[in-house]
Amino acid sequence: KGAAWAQFVLGHWFEIGAYGLSKSEHDAKRWYEKAAKRGHPEAMVGMGVFFLKGMGGCPVNLYKACRGRCPSAVRCLFCNVPVALNDKNRTGSLKKHAKKGAAWAQFVLGNWFEYGSNSLSKSEHDAKRWYEKAAKQGHPEAMVRLGNFYLDGVGGCTVNLSKAREYAEKAMSLDGNVVDLSLDLLLEISDRVGPGEAKSILVPLAENGIPRAQLGLGAVFALEDNFLAAKKWFEASALQGNEAADRVILSFCSNILNMPETNFWFNIVYKPGMTLDVVAQELQESTGRRLRQLRDNCGGCGIKLDGDRRKYCKQCRTYCYCSRECQKLHWSRTEGHRSECMAVRALEEKIEMTTSRSSASSAK
Repeated sequence: KGAAWAQFVLGHWFEIGAYGLSKSEHDAKRWYEKAAKRGHPEAMVGMGVFFLKGMGGCPVNLYKACRGRCPSAVRCLFCNVPVALNDKNRTGSLKKHAKKGAAWAQFVLGNWFEYGSNSLSKSEHDAKRWYEKAAKQGHPEAMVRLGNFYLDGVGGCTVNLSKAREYAEKAMSLDGNVVDLSLDLLLEISDRVGPGEAKSILVPLAENGIPRAQLGLGAVFALEDNFLAAKKWFEASALQGNEAADRVILSFCSNILNMPETNFWFNIVYKPGMTLDVVAQELQESTGRRLRQLRDNCGGCGIKLDGDRRKYCKQCRTYCYCSRECQKLHWSRTEGHRSECMAVRALEEKIEMTTSRSSASSAK
């Protein structure tokens, strides 16, 4: 609709890849240009930086960069009214909009009070007051901030997890751009409530394919010793590229002695030459040692194997055998290697499908 402040903010979000937008300097430049044409000073500065560094498809042009960094008139970031360049006037201009009922201004004013910025003294009570005004008008980010206030009991709010959850879920339903903020709040709440309520929070999110919710739901089921459900959700999260879930499912499979899947995830998680933190290194060493010990003995008869007699399962390369007969024996036992090996093959197909979809999306 031509609001310069919104064009600038959208450009900024594209520049840094925030609120669900893919990072794109070209899109950032497009929106900065629109805002700059309407006299938005920070958009002018943004364009100046783009011309200075040759970003977003701009050629390096120091003359244009200087023009962008030195706009002839400084205007209100929100309404384009000329103002003096100081925090006091900027805050006064914002307060006028907030008092007139502009939800975006009420949210920004609450944010400035919360953090004590732009000449305002830090005041969580005043922040809460303005957040409430914005939230009543359906401002999703204000709802998330209020939810955090009720989560931690600040700004005069008593701790109220039900109210915090209500604000988070309402914000998420109103605006997809605040999904990450709402999700952070909902995950915090799920950590502080019992398993039943935690599942009621996480199940809808997990079923909608949100990896962090899937990981959290798996953890809740693991605490209840429901290992089958826990594995399902850990695996779903890991298959979407959640690196934290990769390690969790690796450790989980190792603990329940599902060694073929342990070996599968071990090869996903650990690549040659990668830098590891202490925890990851310990997991790598303990899991690698367990897998090597497994391969020292025949999976069929249990005899100790040397290098010449070692025959790997060609599919999963987890178990070794002294002969073809022992491999057949291990494969055909009740709850034997057949089902484990087929499960690994299914995982490989899922990984291939996920990779091909990601490649197709990147190509588009």
